[in-house]
Amino acid sequence: MPKVVSFGETMIRFSTIRQERLEQSQHLEIRSAGAESNFCLGCAQMGLEAVWVSKLTDNPLGRSIVNNLRRYGVSTSVIWTDSYRVGTYYIEYGSFPRSTQVTYDRDNSAIRYIEEDEIDWNVLDETDYIHLTGITVALGEKPKSIVRRFIEEAKLRGIKIGFDVNYRAKLWSSEKARQELTGILEMGVDLLFIGIGDAITVFGASGTPEDVLNGFMSKFSPSLAILTLGPDGAMATDGSSYWKASVEKSDTVDPIGSGDAFDSGFVTSYLERKGIEECLWFGNALAAMKRTIVGDEPIFSRKEIDDLVHIDKKGVCR
Repeated sequence: MPKVVSFGETMIRFSTIRQERLEQSQHLEIRSAGAESNFCLGCAQMGLEAVWVSKLTDNPLGRSIVNNLRRYGVSTSVIWTDSYRVGTYYIEYGSFPRSTQVTYDRDNSAIRYIEEDEIDWNVLDETDYIHLTGITVALGEKPKSIVRRFIEEAKLRGIKIGFDVNYRAKLWSSEKARQELTGILEMGVDLLFIGIGDAITVFGASGTPEDVLNGFMSKFSPSLAILTLGPDGAMATDGSSYWKASVEKSDTVDPIGSGDAFDSGFVTSYLERKGIEECLWFGNALAAMKRTIVGDEPIFSRKEIDDLVHIDKKGVCR
């Protein structure tokens, strides 16, 4: 069973129901969510050993995050503190032409004050892959230094490194993101995940998807660059060959977290030494299934995703 480790912040998510506005809503739905823990949960559901590393305030909100992850098979390596707070965010679901809005309230959350010597680096023992994102880098100097340390430790131990740019405009400017993430990616990663929108906004990419992929291969030299294309699916290259898979069609109940689901699906197949095209298909399938449920987390069995990958044209799993 391959082992994956991810480091980042998970927050409490409050969302409106029935497309209400936040200012009018009398009831909010409570869940937990974070890109890195979403990734770990998806991998655990697909049968991998997954460990999430973070720092949390020891209160009911922090404990509920850990309890939820453990419920779905994720192991946790959490630094507990009585100080600071658990970050939160609020979702106001839109309906055309009103867009869905996200409001963060995560200042002074515990992870912003994490120290390198607080982490038990033995968590990386017998690890096959670590997954990091640009969201964590955006949280401040201390989380950024931990991301860099994870990359250094992974290289010393021969662990595959994955990085998803995952740009959040409400956390930092595109110029700041480009500067900081360039420094991180120049350290060297094996799998570079980026959405076409982030490629354009943060790195000024242009041209065909092949041109965009070639640009990242030339600049950062990952083993694989993976470009998600929204409704056009996803592409990947190793610098010489190109692979593409169409997006799986689905009714979108909640789009948030589908990128994290894609990453966990792709990485699952990658660690199982499947072909890159199959990795893309599997990532797209898990992302499509994620969009059909409320919440950030891809709570599906391996069989459900395997069946979707092999579904026939009549919509019947064979």
